[in-house]
Amino acid sequence: MNAKADPTDFPPDDALRSFLNDSPVPLVIKRVEDGKIVYVNPVFLEVFRISAEALRKRGAHSLYVSLQARDRVAQTLAAEGRVHELPVQMRRADNTVFNTRMWAARTRFDNEDAVQYWMTDITELANGTPTADEREVARRELAEAQLRTHESMFQSVFANIPISLTTKGRDGRYIQINPQFARWVGRDIDEIVGQTATALFDTATARNIAAEDARVFDSGTALTREFDVTRQDGQKRHLLEVKFPIRAIDGSIEMVGVAMIDLTAQKQMENELHQSQKMEAIGQLTGGVAHDFNNMLSVVLGNMELIEELLDPSDALYPLVEAAIRGAERGAALNRQLLSFSRLAFLAPKAINLNEQVRGLVDMLQRVLGETFEIQAVPAENLWLCIADPTQVEAALLNLAVNARDAMPDGGRLTIETANVALDADYAATQTEVTPGEYVMLAVSDTDVGIPPDIRKRVFEPFFTTKAVNKGTGLGLSMVFGFAKQSGGHAAIYSEVGKGTTVKLYLPRTIEPKSEAYEPAKAMPPAKDETVLVVEDDAAVRRIAVTLLTDLGYVVLEACDGETAVAVSTNAPRIDLLLTDVVLPGGMNGPRVSTAVHQLHPGIRTLFMSSAVNKRF
Repeated sequence: MNAKADPTDFPPDDALRSFLNDSPVPLVIKRVEDGKIVYVNPVFLEVFRISAEALRKRGAHSLYVSLQARDRVAQTLAAEGRVHELPVQMRRADNTVFNTRMWAARTRFDNEDAVQYWMTDITELANGTPTADEREVARRELAEAQLRTHESMFQSVFANIPISLTTKGRDGRYIQINPQFARWVGRDIDEIVGQTATALFDTATARNIAAEDARVFDSGTALTREFDVTRQDGQKRHLLEVKFPIRAIDGSIEMVGVAMIDLTAQKQMENELHQSQKMEAIGQLTGGVAHDFNNMLSVVLGNMELIEELLDPSDALYPLVEAAIRGAERGAALNRQLLSFSRLAFLAPKAINLNEQVRGLVDMLQRVLGETFEIQAVPAENLWLCIADPTQVEAALLNLAVNARDAMPDGGRLTIETANVALDADYAATQTEVTPGEYVMLAVSDTDVGIPPDIRKRVFEPFFTTKAVNKGTGLGLSMVFGFAKQSGGHAAIYSEVGKGTTVKLYLPRTIEPKSEAYEPAKAMPPAKDETVLVVEDDAAVRRIAVTLLTDLGYVVLEACDGETAVAVSTNAPRIDLLLTDVVLPGGMNGPRVSTAVHQLHPGIRTLFMSSAVNKRF
């Protein structure tokens, strides 16, 4: 019976499969875990006159003439880790018996523990003792077969391993190149073989590579390092590299092998995370300072306005009070920018169309920038609605326009563009605090001289500015960054020296219907014996609120924390409005106070105020 070869799905490499299928030596590989045959070559099936399907059903153990013979092979393999020229009688599928000389060894196959078996038919020699020459011929044939198998396996691993591998001689010329390295440098393998590092990298990098190669040849030890390289295409990459000696049979170092992993993306992520943590720490510090500063401003503004109401405009103190109020208001404006960066600003998000926002601001921006600037609006068609505070959008756009104006003292072009954008998981993986999804983009581009990389990574930091003293606060871009993040979006800056700068805001898309246009609040009607409960832990701020509300004719009750507010509510016959800070000491925040007071006065309304909001009434 001349059984037709029917190899299994192993090995996966075409070159290795071809070699093993054409081997003249019978070969079978079994998995250690369950004894399953994972590969058998055609000559094995021919020698045993069995099909691959029948062999898998019967199992390799059925080919032994006796259980003792099978156990002797297993015991030898267990004791020595291999079987070497062991005589074993085997049985073909047609039950004919023949004598073999068997070799076996433990191996790894398809990432699993396995045993490979080779054998030769020695039936003709079974009646006599093989000569030394016959043994040597058999040994040489097996060694050559094993060498070809190992070489084919090495080439399979070399070609398919997902890292860059190369070998080089003492002259620095590449000898072997795997496809991953060729793709990484953007060349064909044939273009690289025979070349030195000078053909692939800049001069300084090539010189360093040659020096490290020489260290490995001289020391005979492996070398691991991380370093930056510049490829011939100008790309800068960060690499992890392991160089190791490759020795000849006589022990001399014949080549140096190089395994290389590109860590550029990972390094960028580490830098992004470090920058995010730095911005978070700055934001927490800024928010804490702004919180306290806001309370102080509220006291200053409130008291100054009370004094202003007591003075006649002709009084000599009147302009001084007005100047103090204007100064405090400027401080409040700066404080709002700090709060925006620290993501503590009060936002009133609505479903808005950014095209309409931009259209309504172009004329005003033209007046702000002046005649030496050209403003070009590029609105996207069928633009999605986004969820954002329209007032903050206008403030962000104005900040970006003014920042661009300052960067172009001789004039230039400002382009305002909108677009529908989907940020995928790959993009989000390279950015911190970015959630994949659909966004509406607002991009502001200018034609300035561009921003160097070392400055570009700091432009969103508060108080960082390249402008001259007294020419900027360093809070404009910080406010834009904080607004985007607090809105659930993303801010990014793109700039090349000599090619201008673009700042992009990504605001979350919404499917809600468009919000109604904003209408200014009407003047507060006179009080009609209503009672207001003011809950504020800062005594000075609370005093201002109580004074202003009292002057407006309201009956005012006050409390410094949630527990006091509940006690006051219990004894009050009537409360019409609860005006409470959101953050309060003592374990009860504003919402919890509202719930407790509402149970005592079911018809009461609640107005929350926050320390993150200017408390001027």
